[in-house]
Amino acid sequence: MPCRLNPRSVPVVILLAGALLASCGGNRGLNGIGATPSGGGQAGAVTLSLSDPATCGGGAPYTAVYLTITDVEASPNANAAPGDSSFVDLTPNLKSAPMQIDLVGGSSQCILATLANAVQATAQKYAQIRVFLAPDSDAGSISANQCGNYANCAVTSGGTTPIAVGTAATNGIAITGAALDGGFTVSSGATATVNVNFDICADLAANASGQLTLNPALSAGAINAQGDTISGTFQDGTTHAPVTGPVLVALEQNQSGTDRVLMQTFAASSGSFQFCPVPAGNYEVVAGAVSSSGGQYSPTAVLQVPNGANLSSPPVPLYAGNGTNGSPATISATVTSSGSGNAPVPVAASLTLQAKVTPSAGATYSLAIPLPAKAATVFPLATATASTCAAGTACAGPLTLQAPALFVSFGQYAAGAMLIQNNTNVSAAYLLDARASVLAGAGQPDCTPAEVTQTPGQISPNANLTAPPLAFTGCQ
Repeated sequence: MPCRLNPRSVPVVILLAGALLASCGGNRGLNGIGATPSGGGQAGAVTLSLSDPATCGGGAPYTAVYLTITDVEASPNANAAPGDSSFVDLTPNLKSAPMQIDLVGGSSQCILATLANAVQATAQKYAQIRVFLAPDSDAGSISANQCGNYANCAVTSGGTTPIAVGTAATNGIAITGAALDGGFTVSSGATATVNVNFDICADLAANASGQLTLNPALSAGAINAQGDTISGTFQDGTTHAPVTGPVLVALEQNQSGTDRVLMQTFAASSGSFQFCPVPAGNYEVVAGAVSSSGGQYSPTAVLQVPNGANLSSPPVPLYAGNGTNGSPATISATVTSSGSGNAPVPVAASLTLQAKVTPSAGATYSLAIPLPAKAATVFPLATATASTCAAGTACAGPLTLQAPALFVSFGQYAAGAMLIQNNTNVSAAYLLDARASVLAGAGQPDCTPAEVTQTPGQISPNANLTAPPLAFTGCQ
């Protein structure tokens, strides 16, 4: 299925295409539209769009999630602070006409919206993007606002809930480093196309009272004008037929030693899947599956998959556990957070179940494991003060996860036939990993440490495990 430009579809990925425009105007940055690039530099152009293959739409649990974009900027300086003069405005028209986008209500798996088209920018490499969201005070100026008195909201069968976006309205959400694939380049006289990914399923944290906070972990990167894809097909490795139950597929990429989930999608009933648009680079494609009767399959990973690959000839095999070995383990996880003086500090946390795999030649991969029964690979949690929390902490959970009591089956990508090592007879070993930031803090790490892991114990069929709390301290 080709990628289509669609103003209201799939998960959030922002395509920045065309050259970035250097000019004066607007309140953020000194470079604006139509101006000659400072320092006599040459100009190119950037086209910007948005996409997100969300798995949490259609009432599970959201029928719609609306975010309102007010601006997107880029800087050649990865460490530039908000308001720095190096920022170029990629979406000059959004300041006066913010764009409200439904991240889960569409049917396309590619582009949700085009935010800007062929905007000029100085020809150079850009190492940072900042995405700004509207504050609630702007709700009255948003055209056809679906959130009433709010600028950003989620819709369920029970009604509409506002989303707190915190400093994303004033400082923007910063995308740098590996999350920006090292940056993107605008060449003189050419148009660059860049994609930014909002994984709203992983970014929207609810506390025990149902309050929603955006805890964004965006990614971005240059793509070609048509939109690059990674696609393929999964099938039962024994019957060579499609799996009878759901197959959840995650597209992951290594960032500082750990794979981060960039996109996730359910495979079709035939086992086929597609991710698009995908920036240039190598990725891990990781699948979790269960049969229609609840039997577990070994999580399966194809390592180092290049942009543009098709994993369909032949399909990637999924191996099921036999008898009791097909039963999952149940893991209960909690998150706690505190600041100085043993005082509770609410945070937004993103939790994943991880497994480490090491090919016969190469580095170890820490993979995030998709859990189709939960329709998620990343689990957002928001801690809050409650009588059930340990003294001096805010807490969230317990979150109950059904983990396959089977180790990861995996193989390295190869054009054509790939050897996937069947590990259904290998004991499962998982870690619980969580990253946290202060609520409404635009995804910036604010705790010490900012990431913690725990070992839940021996993963065996039908086991009921309670992991030690994932404890964040020094939060501010």
